[in-house]
Amino acid sequence: TFYQGAIPLLDSADLWVVAFPLFFLPGTLLYLYVKSVLKVKRFNKLHLLHFTPAILHLIELIPFHLLPAEAKKVSLTSYLLKSEEVSEQSAFILPMNIHIFLKALVWFVYILLTVLLLIQFYKRNQIWIEENKHMWFWVTRLTGINLLAMILYLVIFFSFDHHTILRNSIIPTVFFILTCVIVLMFKPKILYGFKSQYNNDKEAEEVSAEGLSSKTFERF
Repeated sequence: TFYQGAIPLLDSADLWVVAFPLFFLPGTLLYLYVKSVLKVKRFNKLHLLHFTPAILHLIELIPFHLLPAEAKKVSLTSYLLKSEEVSEQSAFILPMNIHIFLKALVWFVYILLTVLLLIQFYKRNQIWIEENKHMWFWVTRLTGINLLAMILYLVIFFSFDHHTILRNSIIPTVFFILTCVIVLMFKPKILYGFKSQYNNDKEAEEVSAEGLSSKTFERF
């Protein structure tokens, strides 16, 4: 763990900070994944705009990564211990509490967009849902698991001091991963993909095999 008690372990400070922008991505990846599964719209260059918050945060971290090793430790220590303000020793533009709030906000917005997407899809595509019940089960449960993980994240954020938040920040991620694994254990059919796509591929193989057989027969 990076944080124990009130004393940060800063030997790998720069490596830990590298992962900061990734915390802007859970909601974005959920939304884009559900759209791709439901085949609502093909991925295009405009979808890259969804990664703007993570990219902006990555740009914000450039001054930190340019610091010497010891200065990085001082900057990160200041960032962690003074969560409500930006001190002179910190290379971050925004304080930690603002970053946590923005990450939770982006996550919540994309979960909301995903829920709205599922509702609209449910109203218009009953046949697809009937043919692919296991995939519909998966995307709806995945969205629900994200929502529960985000609620757990907010409970930790608003109920404890920032030292406790740092010590327990991994809990929502562990909850999300374990819950997904459990769902897949009891619903392995999800891994088989789309029923309609599987049937189409199977029919194409059968037609191809029949055509090959008839050509072979004609030669003889």
